[in-house]
Amino acid sequence: AADIFTLTVGDLAPLERFAEKSAENLVRAIGAAKKISLPRFIFSLGIPHVGEETAVRLAEHFGTLKKVMGASEEQLAEVPDVGKKVAQSLVEYFRDSLSQKRIDDLLRNGVNIQKMEVSKKSGVFAGKVFVLTGALPSLGRDEATEMIRSAGGSVSGSVSKKTDYLLAGENAGSKLQKAKDLGVPVLTEQAFLQQI
Repeated sequence: AADIFTLTVGDLAPLERFAEKSAENLVRAIGAAKKISLPRFIFSLGIPHVGEETAVRLAEHFGTLKKVMGASEEQLAEVPDVGKKVAQSLVEYFRDSLSQKRIDDLLRNGVNIQKMEVSKKSGVFAGKVFVLTGALPSLGRDEATEMIRSAGGSVSGSVSKKTDYLLAGENAGSKLQKAKDLGVPVLTEQAFLQQI
Protein backbone atom coordinates (compact mmCIF):
# COMPACT_ATOMS: atom_id res chain seq x y z
CA ALA A 1 0.00 0.00 0.00
CA ALA A 2 2.87 2.36 0.76
CA ASP A 3 4.16 1.91 -2.83
CA ILE A 4 1.49 4.27 -4.16
CA PHE A 5 3.20 7.16 -2.35
CA THR A 6 6.39 6.66 -4.41
CA LEU A 7 4.66 6.97 -7.81
CA THR A 8 5.97 9.60 -10.22
CA VAL A 9 4.67 10.88 -13.55
CA GLY A 10 7.42 8.79 -15.21
CA ASP A 11 6.07 5.62 -13.60
CA LEU A 12 2.65 6.26 -15.11
CA ALA A 13 3.82 7.28 -18.59
CA PRO A 14 4.08 3.70 -19.97
CA LEU A 15 0.44 2.99 -19.08
CA GLU A 16 -1.74 2.96 -22.17
CA ARG A 17 -4.19 5.90 -22.47
CA PHE A 18 -2.81 7.55 -19.32
CA ALA A 19 -2.31 11.15 -20.46
CA GLU A 20 0.47 13.27 -18.94
CA LYS A 21 -2.09 15.64 -17.41
CA SER A 22 -3.89 12.73 -15.73
CA ALA A 23 -0.57 11.42 -14.44
CA GLU A 24 0.33 14.84 -13.03
CA ASN A 25 -3.08 15.14 -11.35
CA LEU A 26 -2.79 11.68 -9.78
CA VAL A 27 0.74 12.32 -8.50
CA ARG A 28 -0.41 15.68 -7.07
CA ALA A 29 -3.40 14.02 -5.35
CA ILE A 30 -1.14 11.34 -3.87
CA GLY A 31 1.19 14.07 -2.60
CA ALA A 32 -1.73 15.83 -0.90
CA ALA A 33 -2.84 12.53 0.64
CA LYS A 34 0.53 12.23 2.37
CA LYS A 35 -0.61 14.92 4.81
CA ILE A 36 -2.88 13.27 7.34
CA SER A 37 -4.10 13.99 10.86
CA LEU A 38 -3.09 11.64 13.67
CA PRO A 39 -6.68 10.42 14.30
CA ARG A 40 -7.21 9.77 10.57
CA PHE A 41 -3.89 7.90 10.36
CA ILE A 42 -4.74 5.68 13.34
CA PHE A 43 -8.21 4.97 11.92
CA SER A 44 -6.82 4.24 8.45
CA LEU A 45 -4.62 1.45 9.82
CA GLY A 46 -7.74 -0.70 10.11
CA ILE A 47 -7.02 -1.91 13.63
CA PRO A 48 -9.83 -4.21 14.83
CA HIS A 49 -12.33 -2.46 17.16
CA VAL A 50 -10.78 0.99 16.56
CA GLY A 51 -13.33 3.33 14.98
CA GLU A 52 -13.06 7.02 14.13
CA GLU A 53 -14.06 8.27 17.58
CA THR A 54 -11.68 5.89 19.35
CA ALA A 55 -8.89 7.10 17.04
CA VAL A 56 -9.69 10.70 18.03
CA ARG A 57 -9.62 9.78 21.73
CA LEU A 58 -6.28 8.01 21.37
CA ALA A 59 -4.77 10.95 19.48
CA GLU A 60 -6.00 13.42 22.09
CA HIS A 61 -4.76 11.33 25.00
CA PHE A 62 -1.29 10.45 23.70
CA GLY A 63 -0.58 13.26 21.22
CA THR A 64 1.85 11.34 18.98
CA LEU A 65 1.86 8.08 17.06
CA LYS A 66 5.02 6.98 18.88
CA LYS A 67 3.29 7.29 22.26
CA VAL A 68 0.20 5.40 21.05
CA MET A 69 2.38 2.62 19.66
CA GLY A 70 4.43 2.39 22.85
CA ALA A 71 1.51 2.43 25.29
CA SER A 72 0.84 -0.58 27.48
CA GLU A 73 -2.54 -2.28 27.67
CA GLU A 74 -3.13 -0.59 31.05
CA GLN A 75 -2.26 2.87 29.68
CA LEU A 76 -4.53 2.38 26.68
CA ALA A 77 -7.41 1.25 28.88
CA GLU A 78 -7.25 4.61 30.72
CA VAL A 79 -8.46 6.37 27.55
CA PRO A 80 -12.23 7.06 27.58
CA ASP A 81 -14.18 4.51 25.50
CA VAL A 82 -11.14 2.21 25.23
CA GLY A 83 -11.97 -0.97 27.10
CA LYS A 84 -9.90 -4.11 27.60
CA LYS A 85 -10.87 -5.57 24.21
CA VAL A 86 -9.78 -2.45 22.29
CA ALA A 87 -6.59 -2.09 24.35
CA GLN A 88 -5.64 -5.71 23.62
CA SER A 89 -6.33 -5.20 19.92
CA LEU A 90 -4.08 -2.12 19.81
CA VAL A 91 -1.21 -3.80 21.64
CA GLU A 92 -1.41 -6.88 19.39
CA TYR A 93 -1.49 -4.72 16.26
CA PHE A 94 1.50 -2.57 17.17
CA ARG A 95 3.56 -5.57 18.33
CA ASP A 96 3.03 -7.33 15.01
CA SER A 97 6.13 -7.06 12.80
CA LEU A 98 4.07 -6.74 9.59
CA SER A 99 2.08 -3.86 11.09
CA GLN A 100 5.29 -2.13 12.16
CA LYS A 101 6.73 -2.57 8.66
CA ARG A 102 3.58 -1.15 7.09
CA ILE A 103 3.74 1.95 9.31
CA ASP A 104 7.50 2.36 8.73
CA ASP A 105 6.96 2.11 4.95
CA LEU A 106 4.27 4.79 5.01
CA LEU A 107 6.41 7.18 7.07
CA ARG A 108 9.52 6.49 4.99
CA ASN A 109 7.59 7.23 1.80
CA GLY A 110 6.71 10.70 2.99
CA VAL A 111 3.42 10.32 4.85
CA ASN A 112 3.35 13.34 7.14
CA ILE A 113 1.17 13.06 10.24
CA GLN A 114 -0.12 16.57 10.87
CA LYS A 115 -0.25 18.15 14.29
CA MET A 116 -3.75 18.09 15.75
CA GLU A 117 -5.40 21.46 15.29
CA VAL A 118 -8.51 21.03 17.41
CA SER A 119 -8.39 21.43 21.17
CA LYS A 120 -11.14 19.53 22.94
CA LYS A 121 -10.42 20.83 26.42
CA SER A 122 -12.63 23.92 26.20
CA GLY A 123 -16.06 24.71 24.83
CA VAL A 124 -19.67 24.49 25.92
CA PHE A 125 -19.58 20.67 25.84
CA ALA A 126 -16.03 20.25 27.18
CA GLY A 127 -15.55 16.69 28.38
CA LYS A 128 -19.15 15.68 27.63
CA VAL A 129 -19.94 12.39 25.91
CA PHE A 130 -22.77 12.33 23.34
CA VAL A 131 -24.56 9.50 21.61
CA LEU A 132 -26.53 10.20 18.42
CA THR A 133 -29.64 8.30 17.37
CA GLY A 134 -32.36 8.69 14.77
CA ALA A 135 -32.57 11.09 11.82
CA LEU A 136 -31.99 14.73 12.76
CA PRO A 137 -34.28 17.24 10.97
CA SER A 138 -31.59 19.43 9.39
CA LEU A 139 -28.16 18.29 10.57
CA GLY A 140 -26.33 15.36 9.05
CA ARG A 141 -24.73 12.94 11.50
CA ASP A 142 -21.21 13.99 10.44
CA GLU A 143 -22.11 17.66 10.83
CA ALA A 144 -23.56 17.13 14.32
CA THR A 145 -20.51 15.09 15.33
CA GLU A 146 -18.16 17.84 14.14
CA MET A 147 -20.16 20.49 16.04
CA ILE A 148 -19.94 18.42 19.23
CA ARG A 149 -16.20 17.92 18.84
CA SER A 150 -15.65 21.61 18.08
CA ALA A 151 -17.52 22.46 21.29
CA GLY A 152 -15.22 20.20 23.31
CA GLY A 153 -17.36 17.06 23.45
CA SER A 154 -16.99 13.59 22.03
CA VAL A 155 -19.31 11.08 20.40
CA SER A 156 -19.72 7.45 21.41
CA GLY A 157 -21.55 4.70 19.55
CA SER A 158 -23.46 3.29 22.51
CA VAL A 159 -25.36 4.57 25.55
CA SER A 160 -23.81 3.85 28.95
CA LYS A 161 -23.52 5.36 32.41
CA LYS A 162 -20.69 7.51 31.00
CA THR A 163 -23.04 9.13 28.44
CA ASP A 164 -23.85 12.76 29.23
CA TYR A 165 -26.39 13.44 26.46
CA LEU A 166 -28.37 11.57 23.85
CA LEU A 167 -29.01 13.67 20.74
CA ALA A 168 -32.19 12.12 19.34
CA GLY A 169 -33.89 12.60 15.99
CA GLU A 170 -36.85 10.91 14.33
CA ASN A 171 -37.22 7.14 14.54
CA ALA A 172 -34.89 6.90 17.51
CA GLY A 173 -34.64 3.27 18.53
CA SER A 174 -33.32 1.29 21.46
CA LYS A 175 -30.70 3.90 22.35
CA LEU A 176 -33.50 6.29 23.34
CA GLN A 177 -35.06 3.74 25.66
CA LYS A 178 -31.71 2.87 27.21
CA ALA A 179 -30.95 6.57 27.78
CA LYS A 180 -34.29 6.98 29.56
CA ASP A 181 -33.63 3.88 31.66
CA LEU A 182 -30.23 5.27 32.71
CA GLY A 183 -31.51 8.80 33.27
CA VAL A 184 -29.37 10.26 30.47
CA PRO A 185 -30.65 13.70 29.33
CA VAL A 186 -32.18 13.57 25.85
CA LEU A 187 -31.73 16.57 23.53
CA THR A 188 -33.67 17.35 20.37
CA GLU A 189 -31.78 18.99 17.52
CA GLN A 190 -33.40 22.33 18.40
CA ALA A 191 -32.34 22.10 22.06
CA PHE A 192 -28.84 21.07 20.98
CA LEU A 193 -28.48 24.02 18.60
CA GLN A 194 -29.62 26.44 21.30
CA GLN A 195 -26.76 25.32 23.53
CA ILE A 196 -24.03 25.55 20.88
